[in-house]
Amino acid sequence: MKSYQLKIILKKSKPPVWRRCVIPSGITFSQLALILEEITETEISSDYEYEFYHAGIQIREWTEAERHVTSYYYDYMCASDTYIDTLADTEGWFTFRPGNGEEYRVEIEKRLPDRIPWPSVLKQKGSRPVREWSDTETVNGKLRKRYPVSYGEPDYRTFAELAEEQSAGRCGIKGTEKPTDRTERNEKSGNSMMKDFAEKLTRAFSDKVTEKILEETKESGNPADISVDRLRDILEENVWQMKKEARGQIFGMSGEEESRKPDLREFLFSADREDLLEMAGDLGLSHFTSLNKSQLAERIRDEILKPEVMAKRMLLLSDDEIREFEKAAAKENGFYPERDEMRKLEKLYDLAYIVIYHDDYAEVPREVVRVYEKINTPEYQEKRKGTFWMYHCLMAVEMFYGTAPEQIVRRMLRKCLGHKVTPEEFKTFFFNVPEDLNLCVLRNGRVIDKELLRDDMFLKLEEIQEGKDFYIPGPEEILDYTENGYPTSDLYYCRLKTFLVKVLEVGLEEAEEFLALIWRQLSVGNDFPDVMEMFREENIVFPDEDALKEFAELIPDVNNHTRMTIHRGHTPIEMMRSMPAMPKGKRPVIVPMSSGAAELLGSAADEIGGMGFDLDLDYNADEITTMAMPSGVSGEMVTGKKKIYPNDPCPCGSGKKYKKCCGKK
Repeated sequence: MKSYQLKIILKKSKPPVWRRCVIPSGITFSQLALILEEITETEISSDYEYEFYHAGIQIREWTEAERHVTSYYYDYMCASDTYIDTLADTEGWFTFRPGNGEEYRVEIEKRLPDRIPWPSVLKQKGSRPVREWSDTETVNGKLRKRYPVSYGEPDYRTFAELAEEQSAGRCGIKGTEKPTDRTERNEKSGNSMMKDFAEKLTRAFSDKVTEKILEETKESGNPADISVDRLRDILEENVWQMKKEARGQIFGMSGEEESRKPDLREFLFSADREDLLEMAGDLGLSHFTSLNKSQLAERIRDEILKPEVMAKRMLLLSDDEIREFEKAAAKENGFYPERDEMRKLEKLYDLAYIVIYHDDYAEVPREVVRVYEKINTPEYQEKRKGTFWMYHCLMAVEMFYGTAPEQIVRRMLRKCLGHKVTPEEFKTFFFNVPEDLNLCVLRNGRVIDKELLRDDMFLKLEEIQEGKDFYIPGPEEILDYTENGYPTSDLYYCRLKTFLVKVLEVGLEEAEEFLALIWRQLSVGNDFPDVMEMFREENIVFPDEDALKEFAELIPDVNNHTRMTIHRGHTPIEMMRSMPAMPKGKRPVIVPMSSGAAELLGSAADEIGGMGFDLDLDYNADEITTMAMPSGVSGEMVTGKKKIYPNDPCPCGSGKKYKKCCGKK
């Protein structure tokens, strides 16, 4: 390629002021600065700066006495030693600061194959109150006269030397077909230096983790005794501490540094266009699909900085998240969060109200702080707290009950808030939850899972649940279920997680997702065959019969400690304990729900009897007639009888379970 088409936009200009131009390739950033200052009609100055945000690079003139790396994030490159092709061929945009206080966003629109004789302006848009450009013919006449391009050997002259040539009347720009950067005067940022130390840090990390694991297993002496959750915690904590030590000890970086002055529009622009389109849709913006990325970022920035929009978007944040955000907003310069602080800031990052850089440095843009100060009142915080807990209580209703009287949900909400909730407050909090996130409806004094409205399924569920008390979880348990999808601290689910990771070699994150799916299956009354079907669908294979046997022994305990919808949130164990004592001489009876379960229970009949239970293999079974032709089509038809259980595949071939198909009859 021989040239580049650029769009140079004056930042913070409304309406936007810009010029579209074409510049030659094979020139240095010092030469480009002369051209850009001519195009932007600013005074010739060597105090210019380029900033490539995504590449983490700043480019300026080199001066012997100056320390060129001004922040942890940006590498320094010498303008007269660096050719524009180095970055213009890979980056999409950069910031140009001429030195007069102005800033321009320069978008690299096209990379063109044709060589040009001089730079030129193609199109422009000015604005009377902001900037009126000279006409394109005038500025192109100057560019044609002062910057005709010739090609030869690399030209590493400084900006001052080039400007002196221009003032002496010796015009022209010298490009080269083979641009080669000189790097002797470049300096690496702390971020780049950290990458260079990666191997050293990895070795140190490995040693520290080994030491911590040995310390944890001092008594047993067996690293296998550490739970997968504790192992992950050790790894993540050590990763975080290693990064902190690298900044502090190796690079001399403290917890704070000079403000990076984050710009919300620039931060949004750094996201993918698809993400911006999704965000615009979530915000309910209109006529946005035809906007380019720059326009999208600006529309979204303007929308999320409206006080009423910020107030609504922050309603589902917890007290901890709000406190962490306020701590960050109170800092003038930003900071490096600790691991727990970073977790509490993640949702604020997703909402685009805090900028977190690649090196984990976090800073709240001042424009965000100013809007938050307007909405931050005691009344608003009470509203947010009530809405946050209502949102999680409604998810708990869907998970534990399916349907519940309003007064039950109010009791749950009271536990979370620590005070009584009036019916009026309850309705206010309920309708504060965004409709697209609310899993329930409020109808005739009931809170009902939306999925159960079809065919009045909630009425059938209430018949099944009749006579059972509601289990009322506390705030910690609600958050555990609603954020993780299963009880992460339950002993039997922890054992199952360890089995998935260590025996079936399932990844830790995948195991978390799979445990939530298992909980969902068991909580609605499905059993072992349904769970096994999930394993088949996910292509999870048991390595041997011992692994299958171990899993079959784990599932009953997991099932018995699962909070179930039919029991209004109680576990089978809790229901068994609440049942009246059996009459003297009678024992609890176990019945199978599938042929596989019947076979498994039948093979363990003696052991089950010894545990104090009776076994009835016929209770749930229907007897159906079977027909076969053992001697072929022309032979005699033989009829027989076969037991079929509720969870067996229906013999009609529908693919449904018997209980959901012909078994209904």
